[in-house]
Amino acid sequence: MQQTSLSDDSPVARGGINRDPTSLLQQIQDNIADGDGPVLSIFIVEPNAERSVEQALIQACHDGPVMHGQVQVSSLGRLRSAGFRIVQEANEGESYCHHHVYFEEPVTYSRVREWIECFDPPIPNPDPDRRRRR
Repeated sequence: MQQTSLSDDSPVARGGINRDPTSLLQQIQDNIADGDGPVLSIFIVEPNAERSVEQALIQACHDGPVMHGQVQVSSLGRLRSAGFRIVQEANEGESYCHHHVYFEEPVTYSRVREWIECFDPPIPNPDPDRRRRR
């Protein structure tokens, strides 16, 4: 599994409003039990000369698709600076912009808390097709 080579200024979208470390730790444990490993999903589209950071975020939410009415936003650089390993996981019918963040095992409450702190508080999903969904 090779880490993504996208630029640090790439916006990262995470669906939903959940910022509870206990709940997210349980989600990671469920992913381990399901055979997916110690991961959480995120969506990333790289900005470029024709696509601003804001446009890249909208595209990630649309193409993901991130179905939640609200999202939490970070940047690839913030996650990397916190020591998280990000791998593109676009197999098995997943979108090209789907990535996993891998946690070292055993996954700890404090590490999940650090993950949460990498993200801004929830905002309405910037994809116009998803804004009204809850």
